Amino acid sequence: MRQKIAFVCNTAWGLYNFRRGIICSLLQQGVDVVVIAPRDKYSEKLGRLGCRFKEVQLQSRGMNPIQDLNFFLELYALYTTEKPHLIFHYTIKPNIYGSFAARLLAIPSVAVVTGAGQAFDRQNVLNRLVSMLYRIGLAKAVAVWFLNDDDKRLFISNGITTEAQCSVIRSEGIDTTVFSPERFSRSSSMAVSFLMHGRLLWEKGVGEYVDAARALRERGMDAKFYLLGFLDSQNTSSVSELQVRTWEREGVISYLGVSDNVGEQISQADVVVLPSYYREGVPRALLEAAALEKPVITTNWAGCKDVVDDSVTGLLCQPKNASDLADKMYRLATMSATARLEMGKAGRQKVLREFNEDSVIESYLNLIKRVRQRRLFQ
Repeated sequence: MRQKIAFVCNTAWGLYNFRRGIICSLLQQGVDVVVIAPRDKYSEKLGRLGCRFKEVQLQSRGMNPIQDLNFFLELYALYTTEKPHLIFHYTIKPNIYGSFAARLLAIPSVAVVTGAGQAFDRQNVLNRLVSMLYRIGLAKAVAVWFLNDDDKRLFISNGITTEAQCSVIRSEGIDTTVFSPERFSRSSSMAVSFLMHGRLLWEKGVGEYVDAARALRERGMDAKFYLLGFLDSQNTSSVSELQVRTWEREGVISYLGVSDNVGEQISQADVVVLPSYYREGVPRALLEAAALEKPVITTNWAGCKDVVDDSVTGLLCQPKNASDLADKMYRLATMSATARLEMGKAGRQKVLREFNEDSVIESYLNLIKRVRQRRLFQ
């Protein structure tokens, strides 16, 4: 019987950009791959890869019981119809409701925790509710994968998962042939340039980055400071377009908009900055920068710190501390170009050793093989 494996996420964009490698690998092996997500402009791209796309309605933010129940029922109906042999779930609501639907139908499933998220920032009612839902949903998952050790310890210590269920896969991997310095030209500008890219959320440290840039300008530093990324007007945690334009008028940063080819912008920067205090898995922005031999500055924070060997591939700064961030940016800016280049080269070697997409794909294939050997495929 032909294998059927489903991938469920809160966006088609996430499946296409972060899991395309394993999806293509399975398609090449003749697996029937079903991708399940809300429809967006990446849905058709997934279809062109050879997947079968199934649309669901999902409000990824908030806890609306009616909407969440409808999402669960949609997944239950799809799983009943499709009868996949194995399901991979990503992000909070698919992990909770998708895993529970799979449990009820006795379908093996894997939950990939791509970051603990805001629900675990503090102990409150939301934290307790999400923990309870996770505990119910993940109870019978074949495996629960984390992208960093901090999140794994958090879930185990809160009694959400068992040690036996848990593994760490060290990010979702990055294609180092695509993010290769040989594919892009470097900037010839004399002024040192800094880039922060990704989703422009306050918790990603955008405000601290701007404050640090302002402080360095006040010191008289001849440097350029860029922001690149999506401004999500539907997300209350997102920086507004008005705020970005205000910073631009002030002259503190330049906003580059959105790009489908971030490698070009990264290659033109001397240093990439991500002062995040969001509960990341492993930030893609840092992997992209390190793969392109850029020294990075990020926080000593879950997920972020895993990408950096402090003072070797980049620098770690304190979370929510614009002054410390400015000091670290100043330190890299006043380094010789040769020293920054050597730091960047060390960063790429770390990515090749620890975060290469090939290793992540191998983890998927090994787990799929183990599930088959345990006769969980019907």
